[in-house]
Amino acid sequence: MPTANGDGWGPAGCPGPGCAALLADWQEFDVAAFQARLDRLTHREVIVDGQRIHLVHAPGQGPDPLPLLLTHGWPGSFCEYLD
Repeated sequence: MPTANGDGWGPAGCPGPGCAALLADWQEFDVAAFQARLDRLTHREVIVDGQRIHLVHAPGQGPDPLPLLLTHGWPGSFCEYLD
């Protein structure tokens, strides 16, 4: 809920302009298209030292592809590498 005076974060809510921009972005976001994009990837799960790891495998292309491991930190996501 936007704050009454429209500026600053506080117990009453978020700044009016920021809240409006966020809502506009979410209304334009195509969840089904994004899910379809994720579903086209090859997802795997492995256990390393008792820790469950989710990975996406994308084979290299070309005559002699170089193996590459991309990692991300918290609160990141492999989605950072989609493009």
